[in-house]
Amino acid sequence: MSIARARLWHLPHLARILWAFTRATPWLPQVRSPRDDLRALAWVTRRGWVRVLRDGSGIAAFIVRDGSRVHALYVAPARRGQGHGGALLAEGKADTGALDLW
Repeated sequence: MSIARARLWHLPHLARILWAFTRATPWLPQVRSPRDDLRALAWVTRRGWVRVLRDGSGIAAFIVRDGSRVHALYVAPARRGQGHGGALLAEGKADTGALDLW
């Protein structure tokens, strides 16, 4: 596993992970169009707020974090339960000492 800053070329991977979650969560209201999701992902990626976790199969998870403030955390469906989300949170805690949720 490795964690690194997301780049704009990661957007298709981030969007697939995000959309897999939103499609599988029927109670979650759709507040943005797919185009707006991509714009939002690009905005936070350009600011350096997105960290991606890669495993042997590619990007498995990502976190959107501004300092200690966590805005989003998503793990690809097939990779859930393997500690990827915990690893991203642990990195954030190590960087800032503590995390809080938006």
